[in-house]
Amino acid sequence: MEGIKAGITSPSLTNLTTSSIVKCTDCHNNDTGPGNGGTGPKGPHGSANHQLLERNLSYLDNIAYVSANGALCFKCHLETTVFNNSLNFPAHTLHSSGAARTSCVTCHDPHGVATQAQWIWVAPVAVDAQGALCQDRPNE
Repeated sequence: MEGIKAGITSPSLTNLTTSSIVKCTDCHNNDTGPGNGGTGPKGPHGSANHQLLERNLSYLDNIAYVSANGALCFKCHLETTVFNNSLNFPAHTLHSSGAARTSCVTCHDPHGVATQAQWIWVAPVAVDAQGALCQDRPNE
């Protein structure tokens, strides 16, 4: 099975280095298996979460922030560090709980973007500095 090299550093990463390999089954896995603290079989043998994800990941914007919506992200990223403005990107807090209330995947592609740092992709929407979602504005 192939994986992708993490190739990034982030103050929020708990157990990955720039040489870590992220495998498909690190995210796409049984939601009752050992990777999620359960006793079910290991591997992508079914999941109550969409796209055979081991943990919940909401793709919805404009909903109230709750940790469970980013549970898959928080498998590797410390939630407290992601939202610590002095350690990380200050707009994370605005984006998640500000006017836009955006999902992590609004800006970050969990499959990676080889040409972009922090796996950030040019989203089809723009989020301004106050965290407002601006769907009709071209990306800046």
